[in-house]
Amino acid sequence: MPQEKKANRGEKLSFPREERELKGWICNHRQQGYVATCGTIRMKVKQMINNELFRASVGWYTHFMHCNKLVLQQKIKICQRLPIDLKDKNILTPMKKAPKCMMRHEQTQQMVSKDSGDDQFLGF
Repeated sequence: MPQEKKANRGEKLSFPREERELKGWICNHRQQGYVATCGTIRMKVKQMINNELFRASVGWYTHFMHCNKLVLQQKIKICQRLPIDLKDKNILTPMKKAPKCMMRHEQTQQMVSKDSGDDQFLGF
């Protein structure tokens, strides 16, 4: 490529000031512990830019997040709190009765192991 020519660098931003403000808002929003979802970001930018031609589409959102090296973050719970009445419940004791489906499975396994010498079809 000749020295005076440059590769296509993409379109110029239509609203660079608003996009910088939006990036700052997202970072501030996250530092406060809130989740900034796709919908909230798109609504916020629509409020910032009062232009009917600007639609804040999903494609715009994806491009904006990619260009600003942002990802959609959501808080997740690593550990769930146990219920208060857990001590009253005996969830750690062994089961008294096995469920019927387990009993049927064991019975069919016993039948198959007994009939393993025979070449009969059981119809399963």
